[in-house]
Amino acid sequence: MGDFNCPRIHWASDTSFNDPINTAIFNWATSGGFTQHVDFPTRGQNTLDVVFADDDQIINRSVAEPSLGFSDHCVINFLLTVENSQCTSNVYADTVKQYSWHRADFDALRDSLLAINWAEVICYNPYASSTWSAFVELIWEAVDRCVPTFNCRVKSRKTKYRHPYALRKLSAKKRRVWKEHRTVHPT
Repeated sequence: MGDFNCPRIHWASDTSFNDPINTAIFNWATSGGFTQHVDFPTRGQNTLDVVFADDDQIINRSVAEPSLGFSDHCVINFLLTVENSQCTSNVYADTVKQYSWHRADFDALRDSLLAINWAEVICYNPYASSTWSAFVELIWEAVDRCVPTFNCRVKSRKTKYRHPYALRKLSAKKRRVWKEHRTVHPT
């Protein structure tokens, strides 16, 4: 994710002009199995700010938002969908599992992590997402073995947090001005 400043790459048609920098970045993205998820111009008529993922299902949508400060690039708002297999508590439950870190056996935790063959973990998980999932799973297994837990009662929060009135008004004004700008000056 970031400002790649490569206006000579046309991501929609998967083409790049014969320019060494643009071609190198384009070849890196396509040979690495990455999908580019921004399908709208982010500065003028160019898509300079891009979001890559090696799993084409992980980014569900990307939309243009107003720019921040004095930037001439629009902000990219994208929805990242990941699965959290370590979530053991219900959000609406009365109690949740908490770790008692001050009673943890850190020597055993260190030994557990040193005993893992990390090269094998990386070898059997060729994609970044699967490697990350395997890494997180191994860490949580070691934590569950070496750190005692206790159940903590959760206080329910009845009201949703709201920003102060003045901040909400300014945010609404910025969205309105941005919408007017986009209709008058389409990219």
